[in-house]
Amino acid sequence: MNNILKKLIIFASLAAAAGLARAQTANEPLAAPILNSVSASDVAAMMQEMGVASELIRIEGLEGPVLVAQTPGGGVFAFNFNGCENPAEAVGCKSVVVSTGLAAAGATYEDLNDFNGKATVTTAVGVTGRNIVVLSRNIIVAGGHSRRLFQGTVYLFLNDIVKYVSARAGVASVAFRPERAAAGAKIDSAGAAPAQPGFARDDAYAAEVSLAIRNTGAADFSLEDPFAR
Repeated sequence: MNNILKKLIIFASLAAAAGLARAQTANEPLAAPILNSVSASDVAAMMQEMGVASELIRIEGLEGPVLVAQTPGGGVFAFNFNGCENPAEAVGCKSVVVSTGLAAAGATYEDLNDFNGKATVTTAVGVTGRNIVVLSRNIIVAGGHSRRLFQGTVYLFLNDIVKYVSARAGVASVAFRPERAAAGAKIDSAGAAPAQPGFARDDAYAAEVSLAIRNTGAADFSLEDPFAR
């Protein structure tokens, strides 16, 4: 290799390194710490930064707590924590599922399939016999994840819900089964007495039914872009 070629390679390497350094200085997310796990308290803090209120609650039959969040417009959704070092306190978790429940309102398989094909990050599943649609996203933190990416994923999840609700606007709602409606008031704060049997683990979608009940009416999932400020 001649000297001129060596100098060109060295110059290119230095230029690339300088460019990366400038990018890291100018672009905060690149310099932000990378998360390999997350705790309920971390998620609550990230939601607070986005203007979303949250409360850690316990559901009978579940090993760990669930973080229930609410947008300023009243849209309610939840975070379930998986693969945790301390499941009982939702500490050191490898992944988080953000989800909510909405009234099915006559949604067909074709409707849900169409939504899933267009949604940015969200998957919708109809729950037979519960008259609800569960919308969710699994956020895998293990392997490296930034706070801004986590917040951005939640923001896109909420945007997907806004689009789903808008597409279903004006469609007659389907009534919830009476025994499910009673579950809406059966959420206890973390550390309080166990929740009522309506939230037993053998009813896999009891929590989503409760969320769907709370989301009836004029619940608004829209949120200000957290990165526009």
